[in-house]
Amino acid sequence: MTECIERLRVVAKKINRNNLNYIDPPSGHGVDIYLIKDNIEYVFDLKATHPNRGDGSRFSDQLLDWYCYRLSREPLASIHTRIVIPFNPFLPKTWWESQGNKMYPLEENHDIWVENEFWDFCSGKINTWSLIKEAFIDLQEDKAFINKYKQKFRNYLDN
Repeated sequence: MTECIERLRVVAKKINRNNLNYIDPPSGHGVDIYLIKDNIEYVFDLKATHPNRGDGSRFSDQLLDWYCYRLSREPLASIHTRIVIPFNPFLPKTWWESQGNKMYPLEENHDIWVENEFWDFCSGKINTWSLIKEAFIDLQEDKAFINKYKQKFRNYLDN
């Protein structure tokens, strides 16, 4: 991926941008989260914890599309794109041990961030996923909260 991005930058610098027409990406290929942190753009797509075989190639294409789109506008943009798996349901195994074989050619800790790689980046703290889980447990045990919002969450609370 790193080599591809550098090649894209070289090509993008040669593009005449005067006649470019930028269009929205097709449905299902948009950005879920866009952040700027320390003058670096981060583009994230959140995915389910159980990918299908071949998703690695499809996700790789999507990340490259995002780089192409952004670098065609600004070849020197400081941008990182990532696929995010928000949590690991496969403990004690790592997500990569359970699902990583479906993600080729994407690289661990680089193209895909799993659980705390993403949440710690967002919060600037360590082990943020534990804090998120604790918050949901606290809400589950908060009877006043449950009573206030029972109608809205009725289907979830009844299960």
